[in-house]
Amino acid sequence: TSGGVGVAPTFQTAASGGGKVINVYSSYYTSNYYNSSIGSGTTSIPLSVTLTPDTVNSRFIIQWVVPHTSNVGYNYAELLLKRGGTTVGNPLQFFSHNEHAIAHPNLAVDSPSTTSSITYQLSATDSANNSNLWVNKGTQQNGSGSTMVVWELDS
Repeated sequence: TSGGVGVAPTFQTAASGGGKVINVYSSYYTSNYYNSSIGSGTTSIPLSVTLTPDTVNSRFIIQWVVPHTSNVGYNYAELLLKRGGTTVGNPLQFFSHNEHAIAHPNLAVDSPSTTSSITYQLSATDSANNSNLWVNKGTQQNGSGSTMVVWELDS
């Protein structure tokens, strides 16, 4: 807090419990990935983080950025964050980007209520059932790498 001009600031100790970052996990994928037909099911993209929660009450903030493109045309594809068979957060829908890689950041919050190992995996699905998907590269140029960062918060 501030005592005014010319007075040194004072600092308070953070309140116990709730919201402190207790672990940070990350993954970085730099290779070009291509799937010629992602289909209506989900196709795993090689970007994931595996971790073991500190407590059953841990909460997680998951951020991912993936340069991607597709040839979906008037249909759409989705990037999904999965924990096991469960979709976490909202899918990121995208239409064709003229086959130039576009990176859309996405953020999700999860409370898995476990102390067993879990994996956050990025996947894709397609409304047209026949679209191509490029990750870290468009058909016209190279993209950059994909990242996933997971912050574990105490409850």
